Amino acid sequence: MPKKKKKTFTVAAENNEIDKLNEGIRQKQALSQNGIYIDIINTIISKAVIYKNHKDGIRANVKDLGIEYDQSSWFEAEKFLGKLKKYGCFKKFTTATDPVIQKPNSEYIFFGTNIKKLRKHKFELAKELEPSKQKKNNVGKKNIIIDLNDKGIYQEDKEKNNYPIKNSSKRAKIIKCLKNGKKDAVILSMICGYNKDNNNNNLPQLSKEINAINTVFTKKLALKDDIIIHKDTGGYDLNKDIYNIKFKSIN
Repeated sequence: MPKKKKKTFTVAAENNEIDKLNEGIRQKQALSQNGIYIDIINTIISKAVIYKNHKDGIRANVKDLGIEYDQSSWFEAEKFLGKLKKYGCFKKFTTATDPVIQKPNSEYIFFGTNIKKLRKHKFELAKELEPSKQKKNNVGKKNIIIDLNDKGIYQEDKEKNNYPIKNSSKRAKIIKCLKNGKKDAVILSMICGYNKDNNNNNLPQLSKEINAINTVFTKKLALKDDIIIHKDTGGYDLNKDIYNIKFKSIN
């Protein structure tokens, strides 16, 4: 009998597979980053509405904008703000201290803010987050059970892979608030206790909590798509285009 030829896996083929994997990771990170950018725009808009036509510019705290106290987050935020300036969302921006990374309580100052262009760019970012723009599973919708009094969140017939979220936690409250449909970011933040003063200052914290929920959900359940999505209006909703979500118990 003739010997079977051994399959060879060349370095070039291996590198190609690694490139595909890395591209998938970059695409998912970009979509997640868009949600953070939208929250930055929402914060600038809210400040611009309050301090409209302020000759000394409008100020936004670094923390309010959701910029982490590390070099990479600051660098990404600076690049994004530079793009907004290029698009005409404001004439210029600067920081109250230099460099801003050394002062976590520093403020960005924006001059000549154009709310209309900010909202337009926010809409363009949000469109990329819509499920229709993301790769969908060809097998069909997966059944996701939410039982906050028992196992937490799990996929039907795969209860061992569960996200044991506590019913009393703020993260559980976010999920319960989205049961009946989309919620505006500010309203959701207020209901869940992140924004008691109704001043948008804690929207970045809400965004971080939702990103954390999605990260744990996809990891624990071994799934690709997030359970909570950012809608084009700036609000949030459960990802019902990808998952068939059933609430078993939410008391």
